[in-house]
Amino acid sequence: MDPSTLIHAQSPNTFILILPVGGIRNYYGSMQFIKKFFAVIFTMALFTNIQAEASDSDSLKIDWQTAATQTSWEPPREDLVVWQADSAAKQPEGKLSNPIGRTGTLSFWFHPTRSYTPKRGLDESIESLVDLQGLADISLRLDSSEVTLFVEWAGDTDILFERHIRIIIPSLPDDDWVHFSLSWDADAGLFNALINGTPFYIPGVAIEPFQLGSSQSIAIGNQNIPVAGIEVLPTYMEHTQIRKKVGADRLDSLAHLLGAERLPPFDIEARRGRLLYANALDHPDRVRSWVMEGPGILTAKDGWLHLESERPDGPQGHMVLWCPEDFPASFIAEWEFVLEDPVGLCIVFFAATGPEGQSIFDPEMRPRTGEFAHYVYSDLHAYHISYYASTPWVPRSMANLRKNPGLHLLGNGPIEVRAIGGKVYRAQLVKDGPHLRLSIDGHTIIDTTDTGENFDAPLRGGKIGLRQMQWTNARYRNFRVHELMAE
Repeated sequence: MDPSTLIHAQSPNTFILILPVGGIRNYYGSMQFIKKFFAVIFTMALFTNIQAEASDSDSLKIDWQTAATQTSWEPPREDLVVWQADSAAKQPEGKLSNPIGRTGTLSFWFHPTRSYTPKRGLDESIESLVDLQGLADISLRLDSSEVTLFVEWAGDTDILFERHIRIIIPSLPDDDWVHFSLSWDADAGLFNALINGTPFYIPGVAIEPFQLGSSQSIAIGNQNIPVAGIEVLPTYMEHTQIRKKVGADRLDSLAHLLGAERLPPFDIEARRGRLLYANALDHPDRVRSWVMEGPGILTAKDGWLHLESERPDGPQGHMVLWCPEDFPASFIAEWEFVLEDPVGLCIVFFAATGPEGQSIFDPEMRPRTGEFAHYVYSDLHAYHISYYASTPWVPRSMANLRKNPGLHLLGNGPIEVRAIGGKVYRAQLVKDGPHLRLSIDGHTIIDTTDTGENFDAPLRGGKIGLRQMQWTNARYRNFRVHELMAE
């Protein structure tokens, strides 16, 4: 077999290696095959490099119809000019030398003029940064829950709403320039946004192709935020090439805000106290005292408790399964789980009470039927962590810790879960008063302390619940909660 037939071009800069299922040893045993194989790999890598590098010189020219103001801001690089819109004048607009549409890359620098920190009761502010008119608008948003760099695609809202890119971070400082890049190939279902070279989505993961508009006009936002180095290319650029634009001094410098920075492991064994609760979760009979909210279906499967939705295609198909016990302000909770499908979202709620500390099953509490708003914008007080998140539209790479009501983002970290081959994962949730940690197979994904500074006092004890969005197919077993002893 010619090794070139084993490689499939996914996009101009992306290739998939296809190995034969049978006879692999025979192929690898042939020195001739190995030489030809690596010759092909080298040739393709060289071709890919040339293409990616050449794309830098394909930047579309911008003819500014309404000039922005050059400012005295020190640029992020010496070769760049800083532009700043005059908020009292018309939004500066330019014309691209050629239209851009279903495939492209937009990059620019911006400098926050104030520190962005969400606080309870804060009104939403929206500041436009750069607008590819008729295609995509990039804005910086701040509200009481989070800071969001928002990419809003122009077009049919029903199709594009879930595909808007929401880069959600706990805060954004004002002490340096930030490099933003957006790259998309709608036909291949590839899109990503990068902050200082750090990808927001898992690179190379494709979603279903979608419709996009086109643009030949660009505008700088009119909120007085300095912008520099606007570059528009008509081709999709891989994240590895985008990272080269940032510079070593700023590369990945905001990775901790994107949940992309590796967190140090923790060992809590020396403080493990008495067993508070244990459930094998090997059969639905084991959870007769648990409370299901939403259309969840529980079945026994090979010694596991299998949970799925009876309405997997509907917006009312989400579900939460609550443990009936109340747990103290400090505890260690552990469980094992298996994801049976790559698409899904798993959340753990904890420290859940009513607004006055009453049980979440108190008859005075508002009804909950699995819909997310019932848990984050109602009278339920709880923390929650999304420890697996891969919806049909968003190949997310971060886990978020939030505080409710209000969906306030407290922290984030790298997701360590992938739905591969029935792998068994072990979750360990540690609540040490206001210090909140979650690890998956020993890899820390959340390590945050709720200071109570911006979102009321830290939550104490309460109930624990396991949530799945409607598409999710998962199994659980060996749920155990131990007391956490004082240091």
